[in-house]
Amino acid sequence: MSERPDTDVPSAAHPVHGEAGGVDVREHGGSGQPHQDTNHDDEQQREGATAADDGGLLDSDQHNGYNFDEKSVFTFDGAAAPTDLPINWLTATNTEMLLPRGTNEATKRMAAGIVGRTLTGPHQLTALIRQQGANPRAVAGLRRKGSRCGFRTRCGLRVYSMLALAIDNTSGNTVLSIRANADLDAVALPQWTSDELQEAILTALIDGGADVNGGQARHAADGAEERPLQVAIVSGNEAAFKLLMAQDNIDLDGLWVMALPMPLLDSGHPPPPDYQTRLLSFYSTLIERSPSLATEQPHSENVLHMAAMRALGYYSQSFINIYLDIVVRHGADMTAVGGINGKTPLQTAAYLGAPYVTEYLCRRLPVDQINEPTLTPLAEAASTAYETISPYTPPEDFRMRNRKLTIRSLLRAGADIDSIGLDNNMPPSAIRAYHNAIQASLRQRQLVLAEYATVLNELPGAVISAVNNALAPHRSLAALLTPRLAVGPHEAPIFGWRIASYLFDMAAAREAISEAIGVRHSVLARRVRAAVEHFVRSAVLRASSNREVVGRKENVGSVVVRVPLQCFAVADGADSRPPHVVHTAGRLGLREVVHKARLESLGNSAPRHALRMWGLADAVVKGFNEHLGDEDCHFVWRQLGWRVEGSSGGEFVSLGID
Repeated sequence: MSERPDTDVPSAAHPVHGEAGGVDVREHGGSGQPHQDTNHDDEQQREGATAADDGGLLDSDQHNGYNFDEKSVFTFDGAAAPTDLPINWLTATNTEMLLPRGTNEATKRMAAGIVGRTLTGPHQLTALIRQQGANPRAVAGLRRKGSRCGFRTRCGLRVYSMLALAIDNTSGNTVLSIRANADLDAVALPQWTSDELQEAILTALIDGGADVNGGQARHAADGAEERPLQVAIVSGNEAAFKLLMAQDNIDLDGLWVMALPMPLLDSGHPPPPDYQTRLLSFYSTLIERSPSLATEQPHSENVLHMAAMRALGYYSQSFINIYLDIVVRHGADMTAVGGINGKTPLQTAAYLGAPYVTEYLCRRLPVDQINEPTLTPLAEAASTAYETISPYTPPEDFRMRNRKLTIRSLLRAGADIDSIGLDNNMPPSAIRAYHNAIQASLRQRQLVLAEYATVLNELPGAVISAVNNALAPHRSLAALLTPRLAVGPHEAPIFGWRIASYLFDMAAAREAISEAIGVRHSVLARRVRAAVEHFVRSAVLRASSNREVVGRKENVGSVVVRVPLQCFAVADGADSRPPHVVHTAGRLGLREVVHKARLESLGNSAPRHALRMWGLADAVVKGFNEHLGDEDCHFVWRQLGWRVEGSSGGEFVSLGID
């Protein structure tokens, strides 16, 4: 290789000492230091035979249309590397770089300086390009050190332009941006010493003639984003993104730039919040520039399928909500069939265990999509969860957690538990033949019912939130009015509460209730929503003040407990509860009604003996007045209602809940 020039540009064949931390960039083979491999010829023959067996599809040094020089392999010994890298990530020190045949010495130095981050300023790069003939449009192939990928092998090379390789990954190494080989070997290249230096290097490349659209334009299904803009997006690199988007000739179409980046699978480490914020900014800019990007479908899957495939549990619910709102608002089809085995986005999310995508879709799709008869998402989720779990699966397992959360989202949305299982009318002979399948089905139902118990136990908290959210405007107005009323201190709260009731917006309260309780499209949801709405209406229109709504402490069953507003009534002669569990004969509170709905919902999902066998008979936790058991919650739904105040004997009015 030629002597080092006066421009003080790091040489690819010599150790580099400077701000990059003493990186030893070496070229092995060819004109550089010899790379001795006594088994090279034998290995070459074996790999050549393999290539021949494949019908000659694998050329010895043709990769993605580039003729790479297998005799010039660059290594980066001593390059800086993060100390907290996830397992299986490669650093520059265990990555090799190959360049196309005929690459001149200046281009080799430029490539080594970019990959090793040894360039200390744009002037070095500009000198290489303008004075020594370095090619700013050059590409490089990366592979795991010593793997010989690309040398008559199936694993091949990842090919990147110099512009793409100069972009820092700012995801905290939680998202793949640069890879080695043709698989998912993630590479953590060194970082530029400052954002300003990185931007100056990128600008020098572009000014020198680098192709802003250079590199492979591969669709995002395999996570192979190799164009500079794709790398900038998945890296979360705001400076690089803005610089590239400012170029007049930047190409957006066909790159699937709206697809979610793929986090490092099975790491359990989500991309940091600031990275997710930058992504949303990118997507807003992209969709404003070209709204049709949301409907790109280069293969069978659309961006919603890709969100289900990649999000899993890595991106936050708030991020997913905003991101999916952007693409759905611009035409992405939530019911499109494609992706894995012709699934919808919801089926894909359920199958792979993407809980936040599932939650988003379940809140917006009609129930016939949630219980799609040919392939129910709940059955998909139960099947893959059953395949994932084992006696050795730790409770904190990231994949299992995602699958359980996915099942809960489906159950809250009214997914039919009976969709898990075989035909109940199957003849005995068929049952014997399908014994293993039946056992698997029962295990899946057990798993789903355990998650349903969790959903039911979360419901009381959701009900409290629903009540508080619905009553919040009324309480605020009453609190504002009370001190301003010219009445006594005991009467003021009553008058303030009553005056505020005339301005209460029940339609807004219903919306707040539906949003907060979470459950939808089921008998449970209908009962609980009706009960909460009646409680809120009674609190505003019939209670004397907030104190009556919250309740006072009373003696019930020989224990002093707080008794909230008792606004429900049972029909005359229908109260079969023992007197010692009742605070007011014929009256109930919201807690008792909701608990009754929860108990029946689980009981209707499986026979009592099955619940006992699976340890779920007592899975629904009451959470109040435990000393009374469930006896204070006994009533018949069609006999539940309320009593008209002031009428003779308090006329009973049914709520019509069944």
